[in-house]
Amino acid sequence: MEGNNSGKLSACFLAFAFLLLAVCSTTERIILCKNKTIRRKVPARCAEYLENLQCNKLLRCIKSHYSRGNGSMATDIKTLPGRNPVNSTREGETVHFECKIFNANESSYHVSWWRNGDILFLKDTLVPLMDRNESSRYRVHMSGNNTHVLTILDISRHIDEGVYACKFNVNGNQGFEHFFHLNFIYSPEVDEVVLEDPLLENPIHRPDPLANILVFNETANVTLRCLASGNPSPFINWTRSGSKLPLERIIQTTDDVITIVNVSRYDNGRYTCQATNSLGESASNYVDLKVQYPPIIKIPATHITGVKSKTVLLECKVFAEPPATKLWFKDGVLVEAGINQNRLFIAVDEDSTKLDILRVIPDIDYGNYTCRATNMLGSTEGYINLNGLPTDPKIVSKNFSHHRNSYTLEWYYEQAADENRVLYFTYCYLNKQLYVNSNRRSIIDNVNAPCFNVTVPPKSKQRMFRSKLIDLFPNAQYMLELYVVNQYGRGDVAKHTFETPDVDISSTPSTCTFHVGDPRQLSDNSALTSAECNVQLLFLLLLAVVMLRLRYENE
Repeated sequence: MEGNNSGKLSACFLAFAFLLLAVCSTTERIILCKNKTIRRKVPARCAEYLENLQCNKLLRCIKSHYSRGNGSMATDIKTLPGRNPVNSTREGETVHFECKIFNANESSYHVSWWRNGDILFLKDTLVPLMDRNESSRYRVHMSGNNTHVLTILDISRHIDEGVYACKFNVNGNQGFEHFFHLNFIYSPEVDEVVLEDPLLENPIHRPDPLANILVFNETANVTLRCLASGNPSPFINWTRSGSKLPLERIIQTTDDVITIVNVSRYDNGRYTCQATNSLGESASNYVDLKVQYPPIIKIPATHITGVKSKTVLLECKVFAEPPATKLWFKDGVLVEAGINQNRLFIAVDEDSTKLDILRVIPDIDYGNYTCRATNMLGSTEGYINLNGLPTDPKIVSKNFSHHRNSYTLEWYYEQAADENRVLYFTYCYLNKQLYVNSNRRSIIDNVNAPCFNVTVPPKSKQRMFRSKLIDLFPNAQYMLELYVVNQYGRGDVAKHTFETPDVDISSTPSTCTFHVGDPRQLSDNSALTSAECNVQLLFLLLLAVVMLRLRYENE
């Protein structure tokens, strides 16, 4: 009570002093400025005006000081912060915030504690509603010398991190406050990978809001940010599907931001950001990127030979996002499964469509087939021609000759018993390269070179064919083409190169030949290989031995 009465008397005296200073003459003001009672009430920051007898400035300074609630003229109150927590604070530790007040004397004051702008303690009362376990972590008390302490036990980063303040209220006026920053050091955390700029011209959507999936159309520029935290600040490393990022089109502007320029289907994959810091632990998160694009069609074979009464398969590979619908057409007419005496069957999966034609009927089934794929971004077509043309032969002879002026060309042709009959094979010299002392001397291109036919007997079932090429240049390289002709026309071409030596390699003869008719136009095997010659020679040798023995026994 005495303190309160003293405060009231001081307030009355202060009002009287203000009145005198306001109405008195200059001389009287100087007398008042020298008054010892007034001098004791002047705040420290206004003392210089008192000493210099600048009463007008002294009056303004006093008014300014007390209008801001800086206390009573009864005391010269000062406050200082105590010990400050450091940035190395870890979760689970205990921290103390201290504030000291000086020269309060008999003035009435109380202390409040604040966190992130919200009141935490008012005097000794914890203001926010908390459960018992949570509230037991917070305590306020006084230690010696008017030191006020806020203690927090078992600190938690997500709850306790922030800016704390102690505020002193003196004689009902808010006067002093000091701030403390509570920081934590902790291992990295990655909340998620997000779009840096969601306002894109190219459409984007999340097919499942709960899944880490982003879907784009091609040609968009996609910027991803890794929302990572940690103290010390973490280093961010990006990968795509477990591998390093291809840097041709992916720009990493900062550790936590990457931009994919002109995104395409080749950018599909899982983008992962991994955060590490000096604490030795890491964290990561990811987003799955899917790029939408119109269908792309690849045809394994654009020309297919259909054998009468046999089954043929037409295949069309389709790549699209989202998946495309797939249809077959023959000569512009939609193909429906099961038509034509149930001989047509269509199989469709995500990446391909197949058309099976059973028991091929040339007059009905030969023609141009189209597979068409369509999705929301466009449509495209692939084309296959089904016909009776023969397939290409398979050349099996080696790429070098044992003779300087000749070469034996061997090939294999798989011909079904009921296939459209092969009429003849044709080979044509395209060019030859001549060498002197291992240096190429010239190239002779002969686009209009004559072609030589090898006819096939009407009832022949043979699959291996040979033809001896003569009148060749020594030490030369030749390139030729070989193809099959039947009643539907010429089939696919097989290309082949071979070389002739400078001299005959007599130690390893390549042929044991006998010619029938024109050596350039043969219908049957006209040259035997070395192995065949050896078999015949061995047979003749055995026959000679038997005959000599019979002659000896008869004598």
